[in-house]
Amino acid sequence: MQNAAVPDALAPLGPPPSLTSRAYEALRAAITSRRLPPGQKLSVPALARQLNVSRTPVKEALVRLEQEGLVATIPHRGPFVAFLGADDVREIYDVREVLEGLVAALAATRADGARRAALRRLLAEQARALRANDLDAIMRIDMAFHRELRSLAGNRRLAALLQTLQDQVRMVFATSITIPGRRQRAVAEHRKILAAVEARDPRAAERAAREHIRRVREAVLAHLGAAGAPGRPR
Repeated sequence: MQNAAVPDALAPLGPPPSLTSRAYEALRAAITSRRLPPGQKLSVPALARQLNVSRTPVKEALVRLEQEGLVATIPHRGPFVAFLGADDVREIYDVREVLEGLVAALAATRADGARRAALRRLLAEQARALRANDLDAIMRIDMAFHRELRSLAGNRRLAALLQTLQDQVRMVFATSITIPGRRQRAVAEHRKILAAVEARDPRAAERAAREHIRRVREAVLAHLGAAGAPGRPR
């Protein structure tokens, strides 16, 4: 056992969450909830005034959001909220379909009574939110249902891959939740996933999860086409 001094392997701890971090979180929440809608021009001075900070934290937050695909900077125009068009939705949901299918298959092999009960509770909450037409609760519970499945699947790397898509998925969700009938169908599709998980049938669980994601993708793409989705800012 060595008695030598601990080597300099650690960096000093930083200060509490910085103004940049707080600006990032505030802007991210506004974008993913569509309070700042796709295509919205992002004026640094205006955002700084609203957040009661200097311009520097806002600029730094926008750089981070651009790296995550939530903000796009157009030469000579500045930053805008990123617009997710049909190609973006297709790419995001093609990847998500495969990954969520694997999540459900793994969850079906590992589901214990307590975890299945947690999924049932979330579905009951989602049904109540649906009856109350509480869109915020519907979105929150839908995300929680999929997080619980990922936790049950027990694959950290798989969960991390899906987490990289999470903010863009939220932006798509904000569209899908407004499509007539889509909220009701999502609850029915979640029930089908849960039934397969409770039956410990990985193949059925994967099929149900992939079908669910595929139907969301198809509904959003049809909606974008019918609505004549706005073009990207130029």
